Amino acid sequence: MVRKFTIAAVSINLLVWLAASPDGAGAVKDQSRIGEEDKLPPSPTSPFSPHDDPEVAPEHKQDEPDPKVPFEALEPEDIPVVVSIELTIDLAKRALDALAEVRDKYNDQGIDEYETLEEFVRETEAGKRLENDIKRFGFKDITDWNTSISSVGFAYGAATVNEDDDIRQQISEIKIDPQIDAETKQKMISSLEAMIASDNNKSIIRQLMQDEYYSARLKLLDETE
Repeated sequence: MVRKFTIAAVSINLLVWLAASPDGAGAVKDQSRIGEEDKLPPSPTSPFSPHDDPEVAPEHKQDEPDPKVPFEALEPEDIPVVVSIELTIDLAKRALDALAEVRDKYNDQGIDEYETLEEFVRETEAGKRLENDIKRFGFKDITDWNTSISSVGFAYGAATVNEDDDIRQQISEIKIDPQIDAETKQKMISSLEAMIASDNNKSIIRQLMQDEYYSARLKLLDETE
């Protein structure tokens, strides 16, 4: 099962969700980074606030299957572009420090009503405050941090539960699925491949896992099924 991050960018959520789904597909709407305007149907985990439906008893939620649509129902534009970068110790630490600063700060600011973090920043005062908070950690804008924390998340999943194998399995299944058109297949594969952490990034995360302070911050990414 692929880890779902509590606050890494929603741009990764569709692919995380696809990789986490038993059949590799989820009910899909267009989504690129955070929140959900014409959003992913029941969103995988909202990066800022994994909400439970107060009207559904917890014991029932586990028994209810996630809505699914077949691969052939996916359109190329349904697949977000996933970007990962090479980390340094300093960059990973700053990304995690920013995560710790903002993870619970904007839960009640309507962030889940926006399709992307960038849209939330562009259109709301709360979003502008969020970006200002992020900039204090040395990031030039919300996208810069978003890409960095996503890369930390991918590497953390690979270093702790070997999620790379799950992702590679999904890629293998997509490649041979005759029901997915070529363009959609290529976009899915490209985005999933971006989620496979480099040896450098896994090494960076393993070093941070030996640091008690940053090991605790890495655990902020732990939202698993």
